[in-house]
Amino acid sequence: MNPAYTSLRGEETLRKRADIFAGIMKNCVLCPHRCRVDRTAGERGFCHLGNRPMIDSALAHHGEEPVLSGQCGAGTVFFSSCNMRCIYCQNYQISHQQTGETLDPADLSRIMTDLQNRGCHNIDAVTPTPHLSGLIEALLDASHKGLSIPLVYNCGGYENREIIELLDGIADIYLPDFKYGNDRDAYEFSGVDDYVLHATS
Repeated sequence: MNPAYTSLRGEETLRKRADIFAGIMKNCVLCPHRCRVDRTAGERGFCHLGNRPMIDSALAHHGEEPVLSGQCGAGTVFFSSCNMRCIYCQNYQISHQQTGETLDPADLSRIMTDLQNRGCHNIDAVTPTPHLSGLIEALLDASHKGLSIPLVYNCGGYENREIIELLDGIADIYLPDFKYGNDRDAYEFSGVDDYVLHATS
């Protein structure tokens, strides 16, 4: 299977998409919080992140869905922070306390190509939404260096439809965790009061 990001052509090049995501960082609306902060100027919104990607770890993960883990593991990149505050989060230190290292996209590119070289079946980007600008820039660089495994967009389901549409032709597999069927529970346990609208749009 050729990953989607290797087939963007003409006006819809990966470079153009990377530039669009970079522009969004000046008035950030990557997630439904729509903080509209200029992350390129050091302003911080709900996610408390800056302009560069931040990851906690990257590894061959054998605990994902079997179709993703396969024999050699999913190439899982655990991004720091999150656009929700789930009180039951199993990755609390990563999502709430933002453990991890801030990287340049070139560093993230090397991590992804290393995961491929280790035999991983895909790049499994976990909680990537606040990091999309750096992720797409890294993907562009890695694709020029031989990255050719599918991209999994592994998120909590609290997404902006227009941002997901920008990922068309980039992400191969969408793996949202559909957490709630009503906004009362979403607010009580994850701190967002419009989850259902965004998870189902």
